Amino acid sequence: MGVRVMLFLGYRKFQSPDASTNIVPWGIVIGGEELHNNHHAFPNSARFSSRWWEFDLGWFYIRLLSLLGLARIKRVAPRPAKLVPGEGNIDAEAVRAVINARYQVLAGYGRDVLKRVYREELRRRKSDRSLKARFRQARSLLLREERLLDEGSQRTLQQVFEESQALKTAYQFRKRLQSIWQSAAGPDQVRTALQEWCRQAEATGIEALQRFARQLGGYRLRDA
Repeated sequence: MGVRVMLFLGYRKFQSPDASTNIVPWGIVIGGEELHNNHHAFPNSARFSSRWWEFDLGWFYIRLLSLLGLARIKRVAPRPAKLVPGEGNIDAEAVRAVINARYQVLAGYGRDVLKRVYREELRRRKSDRSLKARFRQARSLLLREERLLDEGSQRTLQQVFEESQALKTAYQFRKRLQSIWQSAAGPDQVRTALQEWCRQAEATGIEALQRFARQLGGYRLRDA
């Protein structure tokens, strides 16, 4: 029940492996801790705000103390990676960018793969009202961390996956992508795993997934 309440209140920019949410976009009352999801995504960052319209009072004081020479900022959340068109090979720079911007990559996967496959599968079943209703129930569940799903939610997803192999495959590839950067492997092993992930994604025949795999090597870190 507590997880469902936390997921209902506030908003989540980052799909961190917990139920944290940003309660409001203004971290004023408790010095920025209202931006809870941002903090859990980048726990070592001195700045909790990540969007231009989010206000973090704690960061304001840290910056002020820094300007006065009374504090030193050691670390903030990394800047979003950039996507360079035409760069398709998974090289060492792409590996660094993907790991560094893993939440950005995961959000892109949800937007460009899961949501597109979902819409295509929903259109194919427009004549079946009961099935369409089940698909709509599953829409928000597709992007949620699996371990945060209750039994009813897991059952809903399973029913939808029985009706759509494409959606099931896209969902499984998301989990596999997450497992790559969650592993304790070194850069070379991560690079090999990403290359294999892309190779297998190409073989699925799912257009949105193939397109995402081709552009994964185009992620690059921005200059500081």
